Amino acid sequence: MQYIISALILFSVLAQANFVELQTKQAIDNLRYISSDGKTTYYQTRSGDFSLSTNYKSYVLLKNKPLTHYQTKSSLAKKKIIISMDSDFFSYNNFNEYHDIYVSDIGSKSVKKIGKGIPLGLHLDDDYISIYKPKSNQIVFQEVKSKRQLKVKLFNKISPYFRPDTAMISEQDLIYNDINEKGEAAVLSYSNIDKKRTAIFKSDIANSSLSFCYVDSKVIILEKSNNSSSQVTNIYFIDAFNNKNYKTKDLIYSSTYNDIGNLVCTSKNIYFIKTISYNSKINSKKTQLAKINIKSKNLKIIKSDINPTQVIVMDDLVLVPKNGKIYLAEGSANKLTNDKIEKTKP
Repeated sequence: MQYIISALILFSVLAQANFVELQTKQAIDNLRYISSDGKTTYYQTRSGDFSLSTNYKSYVLLKNKPLTHYQTKSSLAKKKIIISMDSDFFSYNNFNEYHDIYVSDIGSKSVKKIGKGIPLGLHLDDDYISIYKPKSNQIVFQEVKSKRQLKVKLFNKISPYFRPDTAMISEQDLIYNDINEKGEAAVLSYSNIDKKRTAIFKSDIANSSLSFCYVDSKVIILEKSNNSSSQVTNIYFIDAFNNKNYKTKDLIYSSTYNDIGNLVCTSKNIYFIKTISYNSKINSKKTQLAKINIKSKNLKIIKSDINPTQVIVMDDLVLVPKNGKIYLAEGSANKLTNDKIEKTKP
């Protein structure tokens, strides 16, 4: 792949209700990030390059050996982007292998190397990055500018596939999830000033998993069972402030199925993959993308025919990857007209 020119990015409408297939002039599986107006894209090439396309020009930001695999992460602040580089993605399969980590301002031609590990997210207006270090069982919260670090030791020793979620309330107050030696899942806060952990939420469900987002002073937690014989999924809103010992918890959603989950959040909504039906005889699920408005707490099912298993957010675009394709489920900044992006008029 040589270039992705923003003006050539097209959307073609499929026969999937409420879903639109994202198409580019280049291979879609090389796309790593796209802005909601289509003017900024990041992509990788088979030759090992990681490139930026903006203002009708393309710039190589990183070069490495052929078949290097890149991944990106961004945040609600939409200021910076994390780039992780995996040189041995196709030759060395280790789920906990450390990657080279870089950070760049979105749309900038310069990148900054942060270190090695598994990147988790950006925080506090994108001034901090969190990195998982499975070999030392730590989460490192690092200031991008100064490399100032806060480190939290995890209890998890039983699951090599565990990936914590992370958030920062302030430069001294952190939120993350963990699993203890009994396999019990919890979301915890950590104060770097007094070196104290406090449980925000502990799951009472045996063999459960937790994921969370932090939006507008709310900790949004998705709890689900991993047992097929006792299925349940719950979503809670918990205020991070004026809530002593986090005792007040608002259950805003509950299901008698094990949802796939894959919780992601925007400033206004949360999205997850909801199980609509389950066939226990063949262990098969029918799924849909679900959306809950954070203010109203109303649930909406965004219907399609593709049986989604994953949802991701890029800028203001809500995207669903499936079978080598990427579908646009929602995009607030643009409307689609004649298979092209037309900017919404103010």
